Amino acid sequence: NANRTVEYRSGASSVINIARDPRWGRVPETYGECPSLTGSIALGFNKGLLGFSSYESPHPPRVLKTLPVIRHLGAYAGPDHGRFLFDALVTEPDLELTYLPAWRTLVENHALAGAMSAISSLNGVPGIAHQSLLRATLKDSWRFDGYVISDCDTFPSLLENWDWAGTKAQAAASALKAGNDINCGPGFASLLNATRRGYTSRKDLE
Repeated sequence: NANRTVEYRSGASSVINIARDPRWGRVPETYGECPSLTGSIALGFNKGLLGFSSYESPHPPRVLKTLPVIRHLGAYAGPDHGRFLFDALVTEPDLELTYLPAWRTLVENHALAGAMSAISSLNGVPGIAHQSLLRATLKDSWRFDGYVISDCDTFPSLLENWDWAGTKAQAAASALKAGNDINCGPGFASLLNATRRGYTSRKDLE
């Protein structure tokens, strides 16, 4: 099919969300419902993309072949047409035992270059602004030294869907402070105004 833009067997293999409901969006792109199996497959896939000499090798190559970006940290769910409005309600034990192990596996094995925050929210906090998940857990606790990129077109949701921010500058500041390094879209263009208005500082940008 010449119009097919996603090859679900390979082109979308960067989705490691745990599939809990077949009605959720992105389910065809996931590895299934098992946290352990998802972690193992994602580890092998990413090591291959990065250029590791083998699955067992603990050391990344000196020159990386590619920089795989994995989606969507951490519990992306909901119907595809409502993904900008969906709030994934997940208990802390379930988050730790089900949704985060595959991510931790990639970080601990130096097989994660980039992590994409989710379009949906997690327990009332938009994925792009989830500071405890993106910064406290991923960057501070796990010491992930790669980059975090937003899912595409999520900045407007902070204003229109979640009422998380009142202005574009506030939305940009919130996403930056939460741990996003790169934005898929024009949202970070508002960081200049955010700095001028005191929502962010040069330290936040370093």
